[in-house]
Order: sequence, then structure tokens, then C-alpha cells
Amino acid sequence: MGLGGTSSLPAVWEFDWGTTEPRSTQKLPVRTTRSVRVAPTYWEEHCSECAVPECYSTCNLYTPRRDGGCHRFVGGIRRIPDAAGLYGDGARIRFERWGKLQTLIPRSTCSPTTYLVARLLERMIRVTEHMLGSRWARLRLVKSWKYRRGKLVALMGSQRADWARCHLELVVENLQSEVGLSVELVDHNVGLSRAALRIPAGISHHHLSAQELGIRCDRTGEYLRIMGDGDSSYELGFLRLEILQAAECLMSAPTEFVKCVVWDLDDTLWNGTLLEDGPDRLTLRQGLSEALQILDERGILHAIASKNSYEDVVPVLSRLGVWDYFVASAVSWGRKSAGLEHIARTLNIGTDSLLLVDNSEFERAEVASQHPEVRLAHPDDIRALVSESFLDPPTNRESHLRRYRYLQDAHRGMQLQDSGLGHVEFLRSCEFVLSLDVDLSDAQVDRMVELLARSNQLNLSSRRFDREEFLASRSPTSLWVAGTCRDRFGDYGLVLAARVAVSESALEIADLAVSCRIAEKSVENAFFEWLRIEALATGRSRVGAAFVPSARNGPLDKALRTCGFSSTPGGTGMHIEASVPVPRSDIVRVTGRLLTGI
Repeated sequence: MGLGGTSSLPAVWEFDWGTTEPRSTQKLPVRTTRSVRVAPTYWEEHCSECAVPECYSTCNLYTPRRDGGCHRFVGGIRRIPDAAGLYGDGARIRFERWGKLQTLIPRSTCSPTTYLVARLLERMIRVTEHMLGSRWARLRLVKSWKYRRGKLVALMGSQRADWARCHLELVVENLQSEVGLSVELVDHNVGLSRAALRIPAGISHHHLSAQELGIRCDRTGEYLRIMGDGDSSYELGFLRLEILQAAECLMSAPTEFVKCVVWDLDDTLWNGTLLEDGPDRLTLRQGLSEALQILDERGILHAIASKNSYEDVVPVLSRLGVWDYFVASAVSWGRKSAGLEHIARTLNIGTDSLLLVDNSEFERAEVASQHPEVRLAHPDDIRALVSESFLDPPTNRESHLRRYRYLQDAHRGMQLQDSGLGHVEFLRSCEFVLSLDVDLSDAQVDRMVELLARSNQLNLSSRRFDREEFLASRSPTSLWVAGTCRDRFGDYGLVLAARVAVSESALEIADLAVSCRIAEKSVENAFFEWLRIEALATGRSRVGAAFVPSARNGPLDKALRTCGFSSTPGGTGMHIEASVPVPRSDIVRVTGRLLTGI
């Protein structure tokens, strides 16, 4: 995250009611102030359930401050002097039930120097107030100033914010075991989007693009809120918390792992050009065969995007012995960016999980102008690229079968076109079977960890687990369910990983990842119906889903709502009533062990 340089950009905080912590001994990397602008924020203490001022007399959680308001953080927002350099104070916060950290979302950005002036003025006012005491703090004029200063800070900017280049950056010190935070975009008290963060022990850096926060140029929202997961109390030190606007575009960032490498052909995959050199003189670029094989074994798909004729390139690829590696193609004389869109639709993955390898600087630039989220590479760099972490995802015994299963999907698609049936009728004719299991083998655990790491569009919480974390999350009231699927065309393998939390009144889906290969095939409908029937049979009234909206999991949101899930009133997540059957849940037959008896 570090940008290098000589200065730092800490946040402006509501330190009015908090104590002062010992000076921080942590030496954080500083960042340049020449290539960034600041979206000025003022972070305040709030309650997620407040109804001021009536709640002061009715709520048993009310803890009075000097001004008569309520503390929702133990000791307020406590200042950590010089946490990020000169005038750079951090904040230590003990989250309590219903406590939240909140800032108005600014509409413009300012220079780091202007932001420094705001911090100095805020410090001067705070020192003056502490000298004058609590009677001064309760004056109506002072309260009016405190109410409006967040808005004044947000109005300090001189240039309209370009949200495509903005991100929220956090540096957090956690002196206990891993905890969870939620960052919520809110407009008129309605949550628009929520991003989940896991805060490990120690000091960690976190980066959320505006897109991941749910902020768009046409929808910025009113507030950003940071809340702790659950009702447990825990303490975190925010050494840095700021919205920055970088020089380069950050919107539509690529996913952590590439799912498909898209290859140009002329002077990229092969030496020479098909039209000028002819098919017989073309040779495979050195090292390409090995790269194709290595990535295939890791479960990474291969596709073609080339300005040629399809009927001309297939014989050449067959002669070179690599045709069988490719699961999708966009061979035409159209724009390369449109070809990548076609490949992503064909494979039912996002363009943000593609890597384009192309020798043409023009073609790479054209794709970057339309899809900045696509990774780009020159073919000369392929040997080094194979070693990159984004091309080395978690693997298991089934990874090398991924290509064959996508080819089976292509065959299913052709069968649908030839059948003359409607989509639902065709799905019924496929004879889908979903086998669900809670007694997991080592191979199933490995595949579920991989699926949770790879899945973005159909991921409930976007949480990632390593094997140890996965195993540690299992308990009698927190069960992992593995789902494998097959139809009359073949076996999809393990396509569903779900963690079900069990309470007296409900079954709650805490985590869920579904393979995009079975999207819109009613498999998720069958799974939700399976849980609904089990909830009903064991006297539970509903099935919940702890859905955390992100920039990428809109398809799962749509699937949940299609299956009858609705937002839970007064809470987070979604739910269905156990008494109401899930629509289109009879297309897929479910077998396997149920959760009966818990």
C-alpha cells in the first residue's frame, strides 16, 4: 500500500470525550503527498440504534459524556499521539454493542496541506475546550459547532472527487485474536452496500476501492460507517483511516486470482502472423507449451482473442498440439475489449478475473480503456508471470479437471440450442442431482477452501479461509456443508461450500460460495429448499443468510431475492420463512445427509 515519500495523511477524529493513550512506538511507512489528494473526513462516535434524545432516558446502555451525549466506545475515541508522524494522531477504540464509527462522505478533495490545516484547527479548538471545562461543552453554541464541524470538514475540498480513483485505506493495530469489521455505505439511514474486513492480530493494512465500498459516480451515499461484527466488545487502534484519491484509476480492481488467461495469437502464442506467413510456417512461442500446461494443472482456464478467422486458426492450433487447452474463443475482426466481454459471458466469470496476453501495445491500451480491471501482459513476460501469486491460486485434486468441466458446459449449451426446449424444461431434462454432505473428507475441505478463495460473484460474505481457519470454524453449532453436483452429461464436482450456524429459532447461512459453472441452474434454489425443510422439521421458523454486499457479488444478491429472500427488518442480512417453499426448487434433486437432530 505504501506510496513512498515524506509525509502522512491521518484522519480528523472526534477526540472531545476520549482520553489520551501512550505515544505510539510503531514506525509506520510514510507516503507521498504529491500524487494523492484527500477526501476530508471527520470520524465521530455514534450509535447504530440511537433515537436521540429519548434513548438517553430509556436505553440501559446509555453512558453519559461531558456534554450529556452517549459514549458508545469505552473512554470515547482515545487519541494515540503521533501515530502516523507529525500531527498525525491515531485513535484507539473499544467497540461496544451498537457502537459505530461514522463520517460524512465528502463530495470533493483537497490537498494534503489543506487537510493539515484542518487538523491543526481542530486540535486548537479541542485544547481550548478542555481548558474551559464541561460547562462550556454543554453550551448550545458549542454543541451547534460540534454538530456542524463534520459538514464543514467535508466541504473543505476544492476539486470534485473522482471516485474511480478513490479508496479507503486503514492501518489497524489489533492486540488480540482476529476480529471482523463491516464498512457500510448509508444514505438516509438506508444501507446501500457493505464490505467485510477481517482484522488479524498485529498491525495490518487494508485497502477498499470506492467500488468495493459501493460508491459510484452516480451514487455516493451520505455516510460511511464502521462497525464491529456481533455484540462482543473488542479494542482496535486505527493508526491510519483516510479516503485518498490516487493519480491512477483504482475502480474495478482485478480479483485476487486470475481465472482465465486470454491469449492473442499472431506474434504472441505463435511466432509470425497467420495472414502474412501462412499456416505452415507458424511455430509455437518458446515456453508457451509449458506455461499452458502449468496453468491448466492449477485450474486456470485458457481462451483465445485474436483478429483472424476462426476456421483458419483451429487447424494451426491443432497442428501445434495446443487446441485442446482452450475453452472459449473470440476470433473476429472486432474490438479486442468486446472479445473479452464475450469470453467472460461464455465462462460466466467477471472480466476482473481475466488476464490478456497480447504483443500489441495498441490492443492492450484499447482493452485498458474499456476494462481497467483486466490484467495485461506482454508475451515476453510469460515465464515470469507463471510465478506471480495471482496465477497461483489454492489448488486441490480436482483443479486439473476444471477445463474438462467447462468443456462439458459448452456441450450442454449446444444441447440446449439443439433441443428446442425452453430453459426450465431443458434444466429438468438434464436430471441434476445435488449431493450434500457434512462429514467432510480432506479432499472436500481442500476444494471448499479453494472455492471460497476463488469465488467472487457468488460469495455471500467474501470471507477467505486457509485450511486451519476453515477447520477451526467448525463446531456443533457451526457446520460446513459440501455440495457436489452431476447431471446426465457428467460430473461438476464440488460446486458449493456453505457454513450453517444453528440457533434455537433459525438456521443461518454464515458463509456460502457457489461455483459460477452451476449459476442459474437452480442448484442454489435446491440448497435453500433443503435448509428450509430441515428448519421446518426441527421447529425453526426461518432460514437466514448473512449477505454482505460487495462490488462483485451482485449475482448472488439477485439469486437470493429470486429464491424469496428479503432483507431482515431492523437487522443485517436476509431471510426466508420456513413455512414458504423456495421457488423452482424441484428442478434439482437433493440427496445426502440432512442436519436432522441438531
